[in-house]
Amino acid sequence: MEVRKLMAFGNSSYVVSLPKAWVNKNKLKKGAALVVEERPSEIIFSAQEGAGDQALREVTVNCTGKNEPEIKTEITAMYVINANVITITHIDKTKASFVKGIIHGLVGMEVIEETSTRIIAKDFLDLKAFTIPGTFRRADIIVRSMLEDSLQGNKEDVDSIDERDNEINRLMLLSARTGRAAMENPLLLRHFDMTYWEVLIAKQIMQQVEMFGDQVKRISRAIPEIKDEKQKEEVMKIYRKIRSDYLDVMKIYYAKSAVDAIKKETATRKLFKECSALMEKNPNVTTARLVEYLNYMIVALTRILRSTMEMKA
Repeated sequence: MEVRKLMAFGNSSYVVSLPKAWVNKNKLKKGAALVVEERPSEIIFSAQEGAGDQALREVTVNCTGKNEPEIKTEITAMYVINANVITITHIDKTKASFVKGIIHGLVGMEVIEETSTRIIAKDFLDLKAFTIPGTFRRADIIVRSMLEDSLQGNKEDVDSIDERDNEINRLMLLSARTGRAAMENPLLLRHFDMTYWEVLIAKQIMQQVEMFGDQVKRISRAIPEIKDEKQKEEVMKIYRKIRSDYLDVMKIYYAKSAVDAIKKETATRKLFKECSALMEKNPNVTTARLVEYLNYMIVALTRILRSTMEMKA
């Protein structure tokens, strides 16, 4: 906390200096108008809408000597830090379609220029048209539909579940981008009606939902491989419990109930023992892989509950 002295200004006014870091963060200049909100024991100064518009952020990704995972990681990282224009250079002709696939997977980014060795993508996203809670709810709805279909254990649903998991990945990156922008721009944070802490918690929870969705995708592929019907039913029994816990955990999260989160975490952790018992009873590669996926899902649920405990009730 910073303390500043109140100074007299003429016969009818007082002045107090503003921290330079705050002025720079809001992109304010001399003569900028501020909004003054009076409260019983405090006065709040805010920058006017549009006063702190962010400058265009342009970045370049050089593909020389990089493999596909490295290229994807760098491009998505630039997206998350809110780069408005991403220029990808020195693209090998065998990687051009791969790079364009990455761009198409980023909400709001479009290819505006392309040559044999270079691709330029620009951001056309209006962050104010999105909300972090709204993006999360979309991801939650998708996960619920993935769970329902994967519990049927049909091979025919695998491709559809994969596509929905890709959409969750897109939403996760969008959430990270939106959260980063809100943390950097107080005006946007105010538009979302969130605190810095709430943005951080929302980002953590979105990451866990994305991880949970990844495991649903993997389980939907593995379940049809189980030939023993009795073993399959044992797996499905635990899987149904995790689905039920997911619904309960989301209900607790939306209610922001720290008390219920504490109680639920203890109950959810008991599923680890059931997974261990399943592995001991069926010591084979397929079961080991499924138990690993199930454990990751349980970890994601417990982390969501932990984050919920830290939210302001």
